[in-house]
Amino acid sequence: MTDSLPLQGLKVVEFSWVIATPSAVRILCDYGADVVKVETASRPDTMRTVNPFVNEDPHPDNSVGYGVYNAGKRSLSLDLSKPDAKDVVYDLIRWADIATESFAPGTMNRLGFGYEVLSEVNPGLIMLSSSLLGQSGPHSKLAGYGYMAAAIAGYYELTGWDDRPPAGPYGPYTDFLAPRIVVSSLMAALEKRRETGLGEHIDLSQTECALHYLAPAILDQNVNGRTIQRAGNDDPNMFPHGVFPAQGDDSWLSIACSDDSWPRLAHLLKLDDLANADQMIRRERRAKIDGQINAWSSVRDSTAAAEELQALGVAAYPVHDAAGTNSDPQLAHRQHQVQVPQSHAGQMWTHSCRTKMSRTPAVLDRGGPCLGEDNFEVLSELLGYSLDQIADLAAAEVLE
Repeated sequence: MTDSLPLQGLKVVEFSWVIATPSAVRILCDYGADVVKVETASRPDTMRTVNPFVNEDPHPDNSVGYGVYNAGKRSLSLDLSKPDAKDVVYDLIRWADIATESFAPGTMNRLGFGYEVLSEVNPGLIMLSSSLLGQSGPHSKLAGYGYMAAAIAGYYELTGWDDRPPAGPYGPYTDFLAPRIVVSSLMAALEKRRETGLGEHIDLSQTECALHYLAPAILDQNVNGRTIQRAGNDDPNMFPHGVFPAQGDDSWLSIACSDDSWPRLAHLLKLDDLANADQMIRRERRAKIDGQINAWSSVRDSTAAAEELQALGVAAYPVHDAAGTNSDPQLAHRQHQVQVPQSHAGQMWTHSCRTKMSRTPAVLDRGGPCLGEDNFEVLSELLGYSLDQIADLAAAEVLE
């Protein structure tokens, strides 16, 4: 880290796990925040158990996914269920500006670490609690993951083909939507604390974060009584719009054609009779247009076809699998994937920061930490514990 980083000096203690909140906290870390992630061997972050692993070795310090969402952080192994852990947590809270947690609602209170308690320890503390449906309400106690939040928010109902059951977006979708709101909320709370000196509790519902991105569909139903239906790859504002076969096994090309670019695409496809057709007519001639695109694209390399269309001003790009992403020249140019030092594997690939700030570029100098690898550093250097105090905690099996 350097003094030029915008969040230099910000101190974060993280009790959160999996993807949504850890990936947000990693953004803070990339820009200079000092982050201590608290886990225990009896209940490690679930991402430590998730593929892929370096060299296919399923070791808890070897998960590439864990490394992506936790690069740059320090690890403190601390069993929160042990009585002697309480004072350590309090000392961490006195040190911290921000604390995050993503347990099921009520868990931190049962452990004795709810916001009311911790804000007494540090009135300036900003604490963020992330959960499936928020900390209050008739269904707030429901625990779950991003798959469930995406279903509750309506993403599954909107995704797929109109003659088939809901397909749902890939993966725990809201885990990739919520982090932006997590970071924004924390920055807003820090700005307010700068004015007042007081911290606050941020109650974040992953489901409500996801609903934010579906606001047009929800408002359309509220105002007009119109419920958007599954429509495959169709788009209400563009046509043709979809994925078309390219040359080679399981190779595909994505095309999104605006009204402005349609005449040029029509000329390329030798559909000059439809060059001036509006969207309604083009949709009526779907079979002819899609058939012509399929015939054109299926005998061309997806990258070459995309470049030819881009030269005409038609939005198009190859549909990547993981190998395609790894070899994409645009992502390579921006150093999206980088190798960083990591204690267990030696080196580990991870994602760089998603944003490029001209005056204060992010710094990524280590991979995801091994479980408990920073225990001594955190306890002695950050919290000022003596060797005897640390030895007593180890003997009491708190540091596990």
